[in-house]
Amino acid sequence: MLALAQDLPRLWHDPNTTDQDRKRMVRLLIEDVTLTKTDQITAQIRFKGGATRTLTLPRPLGAWKERTTSPDVIRQIDQLLDTCTDAEIAVQLNRQGCRSGMKLELTADIVARLQRQYGLKPRYDRLKERGLIQSVRWPPNLELPR
Repeated sequence: MLALAQDLPRLWHDPNTTDQDRKRMVRLLIEDVTLTKTDQITAQIRFKGGATRTLTLPRPLGAWKERTTSPDVIRQIDQLLDTCTDAEIAVQLNRQGCRSGMKLELTADIVARLQRQYGLKPRYDRLKERGLIQSVRWPPNLELPR
């Protein structure tokens, strides 16, 4: 029995061991498991021989939260909008290894979408506030009908 217990990890990780065999091994070892979900997950495991073990695990993030772009990336986009286009921002952040919430490389389209989604002031408005762009009516001498 002791040799079998010591051999269990090798048998478990053997590529020839099927998932069905792994399930059978678990059923031979474990009597029952009780899960309690609060701000964390508690698993109380009762083994066939009477021994017990309690594991406490953090709750996994919800799918939407896992796919949320990092606040640090959003802050960097906000800062870079003062001096860079969406495409230039994407290139700079990709060089740093930054990714979107979906773990994708950043593109100009993704940067623009994040800018709108998080309510960041557009580059055009920033340039206009600094006096680098002026609003011009075209044609300038044309009077509009009332």
